[in-house]
Amino acid sequence: MSWLDEAKRLTIRRAASEAGLKVHRSSMECPACGATKRGSRDRRLPVSFGALGWRCWACDASGDALDVLAYRVTGARLTGDRDQLDRLRQDLEGRGLISEQGTRPSRPSRAPTRPEPPPEPEPSESWPPLDEILDFYRSGLKVSDDDQVVSFLQGRYHQHADRLIAMLEHLDLARAIPDRAHPKWARLGGRRWREQGYRLMFPLVDAGGIVRSLRVRRTSAGTDLPKAIPPVGYGVRGLVLACDRAAALLRSEVPEWWPEGRRHRLVIVEGETDWMTWLSQRREDTDPALVALYSGSWLPAHSSALPHGSILHIRTDHDNAGHRYAEGIMRASRRRPDLALLRGAP
Repeated sequence: MSWLDEAKRLTIRRAASEAGLKVHRSSMECPACGATKRGSRDRRLPVSFGALGWRCWACDASGDALDVLAYRVTGARLTGDRDQLDRLRQDLEGRGLISEQGTRPSRPSRAPTRPEPPPEPEPSESWPPLDEILDFYRSGLKVSDDDQVVSFLQGRYHQHADRLIAMLEHLDLARAIPDRAHPKWARLGGRRWREQGYRLMFPLVDAGGIVRSLRVRRTSAGTDLPKAIPPVGYGVRGLVLACDRAAALLRSEVPEWWPEGRRHRLVIVEGETDWMTWLSQRREDTDPALVALYSGSWLPAHSSALPHGSILHIRTDHDNAGHRYAEGIMRASRRRPDLALLRGAP
């Protein structure tokens, strides 16, 4: 067992105590900003923690047990930097939290073996015919070619709209629905999606990162129709909306340029609008990959497909539905103890 694997057994409460932080039930002082209360009128301890990690209400920092000590020892969250890891290891050894066997000379360790990709799922009756899905999506227009779609995105994302549209087109993550004959599953109430105000479509992928279906978004107001729907008569179980990097990770494809030792991070949100918000803010190639999920869409096969040691930042809404989604991700990841599950900002 490596020293890092041994250290991961620490609980947040134990790490906070070792760091000299005040702890009370499921709250503590902040290891990142040093806050001792949430605000001038709220004297509660600023950090809440639980099974998914911790988050500070004062500075919005978050992490797991190791991040608590990393902030106190190095002044920054654990990133995989070698110097930072060495400093943290020395501190943990000094506190007696890990054994010294991790420092003894040993054979050079190999990079963690990535899990075998999940078997390709059997064709599901809940998904439309794949050839029809691909044909309809490939016939779609560029997002910028549909004025109604552009107006919708500008009204929602304001100064970020132009960058978002450019990214959706460059990465081919969405297209505008064409003015052409629609398959029978692309109709609602006997009328074509486009006629009902649904003009923006997103490809959905399975646990192997392969496109299997679509999700369409209504861009017009003034109707009681759902804001977003899958193909009529079909579901989205086992399907997620993934950015280019997230789909690649599900296919077990890690780019050659990925920094050695850098852990892969995924931000998981609800629905395509939050997903587009995060996408519009992406600046670096190493920024977290993005996944949007729906009810029943994240399965154990998704967790199994991710590279060793990946970090999942669960940013579902703080309501009953959001909590159910978060719990579903936790259940689906039980067989992957190497995955870090955090509820909070990356």
